[in-house]
Amino acid sequence: MIDTAGRNIGVRLGPPGTEPLVTRVTRQMLLAAGTPVATDGIRIAPHIVLVVGERPAGPGVTATEAMAAVRSVHAGLELLDASGDAAATRVVIGGVERRPYEVDLSLEACVLSVNGVVVDSATGAAVHGHPGQALAFAADALGGLAPGTMVFTGGMTDAVPVSPGEQVAAEFTHLGNLVIGGARTLPQRNGGHSD
Repeated sequence: MIDTAGRNIGVRLGPPGTEPLVTRVTRQMLLAAGTPVATDGIRIAPHIVLVVGERPAGPGVTATEAMAAVRSVHAGLELLDASGDAAATRVVIGGVERRPYEVDLSLEACVLSVNGVVVDSATGAAVHGHPGQALAFAADALGGLAPGTMVFTGGMTDAVPVSPGEQVAAEFTHLGNLVIGGARTLPQRNGGHSD
């Protein structure tokens, strides 16, 4: 990952048709996996996260070309503020790291549960057809992506609203599990990140 001391470290994609489709992720938005987070007034969506190893040039990059530039693949979560304030969004990236050739991303599944009850599930095909296509969108929109950029490729499911005290778990087939919830207060936005 890029150590930019609070600057942009990645991008995240919204559902097709949203404006803007691509938004920046800053270091202040990044929480370490396992950080206690209050679930009052947030919605959570699972992502497949691609970390860029080589710069995929844009515009005109294809999904295949974009995936050839990927260094590693991770599970991720997006925590959306109920008010819709993009600046209040937080993201989490999982510690399990796979190489892109080790996982069929279109078939990589995620089961999302709240307090142990399954509320939704999807595969990577739900992400713009393939997470690589989302990466190509981002490279096109931004004229390329720097090595180390984390790309949250888009919510695999609809963002699930969470009530205070509830715990959300995202279980991926090959990318590990992420769990959020159970605290009374949010951590400070400039803390709790991982490198």
